[in-house]
Amino acid sequence: MKHWLGTFGFSYVGLIFLFLLFMPNIAWSKHKPKGYTSDGESRVLRAFETAGQITVTCIALCFSDFNLRPLSWRSVFFAAACLCMLFYEAWW
Repeated sequence: MKHWLGTFGFSYVGLIFLFLLFMPNIAWSKHKPKGYTSDGESRVLRAFETAGQITVTCIALCFSDFNLRPLSWRSVFFAAACLCMLFYEAWW
């Protein structure tokens, strides 16, 4: 079913990207610095972060347009996204 955001369906590429995105966060949560608390964090920024996480997770998994397709102009964006993900993983 085509929607203005894309085609509804499961995206295995979105699942892989989400897994790669959450890996460093899971590792960080197991190895937090001693004495760390989230007391000084802004509630507004925390709310925006949570809303963004939920939205991106739903969109990445619910639209099959992110799955691999034959080479096209979208392949450039996919390659750029993979490169950015590699930089993100390396930075952590």
